[in-house]
Amino acid sequence: AKKRGLITDRNGNNLAIDTQSISLYAYPKEYNLKKFTIQDMAEKISPILGEDISKVKEKLHTKKFLWLKRQMPVELRDKIKQLRIPGIGYAPESKRVYPKKELAASLLGFTGIDNQGLTGIEHSFEDVLTGNNAPDKIFLDARGDEVLGIEGDKPNKTEKVKTNKVVLTLDENVQYIAERELKEGLEKYKAKRGLVIVMDLDNGDLLALATNPTYDPNYYSKAKWDV
Repeated sequence: AKKRGLITDRNGNNLAIDTQSISLYAYPKEYNLKKFTIQDMAEKISPILGEDISKVKEKLHTKKFLWLKRQMPVELRDKIKQLRIPGIGYAPESKRVYPKKELAASLLGFTGIDNQGLTGIEHSFEDVLTGNNAPDKIFLDARGDEVLGIEGDKPNKTEKVKTNKVVLTLDENVQYIAERELKEGLEKYKAKRGLVIVMDLDNGDLLALATNPTYDPNYYSKAKWDV
């Protein structure tokens, strides 16, 4: 997944950051079915994935490279290494996190499973936030050794990536107050939705853009888009 630069408010407060994660994969060309049957593999992997053995077993019958689960907590890396199962490994990935949760969510937007910008600032400034970087190419087996690149070739070191930061004219404190007051106003007048814009009249800087209903971009798939 592409690494992305920071999005901050005018005072340097982080509104969108990248964190490390890992994704578990199956690479059937590396299986050793004499040592680990599909059933054996499923029994060992299912607790890490938090899925039923039968479901994991079905996935492992793949004939080609398959992601078993994307963007898992990096803390699971040691459990994967303890498996020591040929053909089962992990890849380091970047995951987008919004530390302020709902704050300025409609303006910031969110990213997809491959860390690509889908809406808002994340989408509009995609080229800036991703710089010249390429996707991670390193795939590791259950022992932590490099086994293949993104196209199934020999291990290929990922290039060092330089990402750019996007600094908004937004003020986190003003944004928080605007969202709080908007929510209280909607509850008071029993309104369905509302919008608050705060600008600096001297230079036109956008200090806050609050909308309600809102959502947490960390869990955008659970948002109620029909409100």
